[in-house]
Amino acid sequence: VFKSTDGGSTWNLNVVHTAAPQAGVWDMVMNPADPSMIYVALAFGKGVWRTTNAGGEWAPRNFGLPVLDGDVGTSLAIDISLSTPSILYAAQTDASDNLRGVYKTTNGGAFWEETTSPGHIAGGQGVHTNVIRIHPQHPDTVYVGSVGFSRTTDGGGTWTARAAGHADLEAIEFDPVDPSIVYLGSDGGIYRLDDNTNTVKNSDEIFTP
Repeated sequence: VFKSTDGGSTWNLNVVHTAAPQAGVWDMVMNPADPSMIYVALAFGKGVWRTTNAGGEWAPRNFGLPVLDGDVGTSLAIDISLSTPSILYAAQTDASDNLRGVYKTTNGGAFWEETTSPGHIAGGQGVHTNVIRIHPQHPDTVYVGSVGFSRTTDGGGTWTARAAGHADLEAIEFDPVDPSIVYLGSDGGIYRLDDNTNTVKNSDEIFTP
């Protein structure tokens, strides 16, 4: 992880995993109530790590995550709840780069628990497409995307497929005014999901490659 304190003029390297300094960072989120607390998800089964002093030191937060049994894939996506920052979710791929599971913590990563499976939505493509995002107001509403796209509204108890417009999701973002409008970035471009009606559009102001 590189950090700048002068608006990007200079950057300093913060090594997260000293035993595996070349481990790639797949995802990174900041605690909205405490910007010195940052979580990173490392690729290839290296797990979730956290700093509480803006990158000075990092410590693993992996209890309950499948990082040691060998059946882990390339990617590990994470997100933090903006409304309840002690809640995070993680989506871990398996050794075949299918979605192995979605995991939830309610205590800042001290312990993770697997949710009900959203199904085989990765289709072996988790090496390049794996994203998870939490509704900004409702921490029990979570979206996970890969080849497929699913949503839970009960904290991972049940999942339902949602319209995405195109496979291979790589970005999920909420409209800052109306979070029922969700923007989806994929191999097919950018789509606008109306989550109230589960309909997507790719309109004039939105491109398709």
